[in-house]
Order: sequence, then C-alpha cells, then structure tokens
Amino acid sequence: NQQHSKLKWSKGTWGGTCSVDQNNGGWEKKFFPGWNENWFNAFSPGINGPISPDSDQCDVWEESPTLIVERDTFANFFHNSEDFFNTFVALSVLKWPIKDLQIFITDIYPKGAFWPIWSKAYFGGREPLTAWDLERKYGTKRVCFRKAAVTILGAAAPIAVASWDTECFGTSLVRAYADLVVRSLGLHYVNKGRDQKTVVVTYNTRRTQSQWPERQFCDTDHSYFDCGQLGHLKSRGLGRQVRNDNAVEQALKSLEGMTFSIGAKV
Repeated sequence: NQQHSKLKWSKGTWGGTCSVDQNNGGWEKKFFPGWNENWFNAFSPGINGPISPDSDQCDVWEESPTLIVERDTFANFFHNSEDFFNTFVALSVLKWPIKDLQIFITDIYPKGAFWPIWSKAYFGGREPLTAWDLERKYGTKRVCFRKAAVTILGAAAPIAVASWDTECFGTSLVRAYADLVVRSLGLHYVNKGRDQKTVVVTYNTRRTQSQWPERQFCDTDHSYFDCGQLGHLKSRGLGRQVRNDNAVEQALKSLEGMTFSIGAKV
C-alpha cells in the first residue's frame, strides 16, 4: 500500500472528452489497479465537446502530450525501474515520441536517487515536473491538455511481475529500453576507442548499508513528503545476499591473468 505517498484527488480534478471502447469494457475501475484508482475516481467525463484553445474554461493550455506518472518509490532501483520501463511501454503504445513529451509526476515523493533517468531519458525539451514543481508552475490555474494519459501502474511492469523461472530473455522491447537509457545517460561513449578484445566485467552486489536509501535521499524541503515517516528506518540489513561474496570477487579478479585463444583479455 503506497497511499501514504499518493493524493486522493477529488471528483472533477480532471475531466475531458474520451472515445471509450465499449468492446473492451469501457471506462471501468478495474482497469485502474493500485493507486491509479485515485485518477479513476478523480475523472469527470461531463465536459461537453472539445474545448477550444481560446475557451475561458482554461487558464493554461498544454500543447505537448502529457504523461501522468505516480511512482512506486523514489530510492529503490528495482521498483524505480518498474516505472522507467512502464513509461517506455506506455509511450510505445500511445505512439508518443519523447521529443514532444511532458511528464507530470504527481506522487508526493522527492525526486530521489535516480532522477537523471527521468530528466535525461525522458526529457522531451521540458523538464519532468513533480507535484512540488506543478504547484509552483500552475498554482490554482485550470490547465487544459491537447493529449494526456495516465501511465501503467509500476507494480505491473513485465520485467518485475515474472518472479518465477522464465525462458524469456533478450527481448527486443527490453533491449530497446536499455539502449534508450544507455544512450540518454551518455554511457555509450564509455567503450568508444577501447580495444574490442578487452572485456570489462562489472560486478554488482548487495551489501548492508549504514543508512537506508529512502532516508539518505529524502527531501522535505522540495517535496510534500514527510521524511519523518522514515524515522524507523535505521541501518539496512539485507537478507538476500551472495553468501560467498568475497570468493566471487576474487574469482572474477583471477580472470585478469588468463589468456584466451581469440586474443581477448579481461
């Protein structure tokens, strides 16, 4: 339950004219799982006809396609990756190019440790805006959108829900997503000019930290989230760890002295 970080919007917070596909169930609550239910409850379909650009119903017009995101969390890479990946999937389904995109992040979490993926991979010429930013940009103004959509619930990410053994690997969708992130962060230049027969092995492991990331990256000054709610999080002990961590590290280091028939080196 993540409702402590979500707003329960009142009815009529947003509304519009929608073409509902009755053959696929139409506009129903069951299609808004988890905290996306808040947006279902907030929507009012009672606007009659399209709103003209010069309508007095709008204080501000947003011409850019706007994707509304409510994150699972803000300092856990696994759960953050759910939202990153689902945003990629949503944009693919909607056929919205990133270059025209505006993202509204409407949970009350701070930006968090992985904000560069939002601000670089999904930067469409407009910085993604948190709830804190939105209040400062729009205040009490009524905002109208040419196109707006609520993204897929983070916990429904296909890269996360398959917690069983699966034969699925190397899919085009995941590879395309990975390529977007790598290039957006400028990491594709890391290997530029490097000997193609030199293999770099990067070993990531989970180790006990002196402080929970949620506490380390919490920010009450620039968000509406009460960091005091995290006071019970002390040092973070991990249950799921590689038991022979040191042995694995030494085994990987031993590769540096090995020779391979194709001339590769580590």
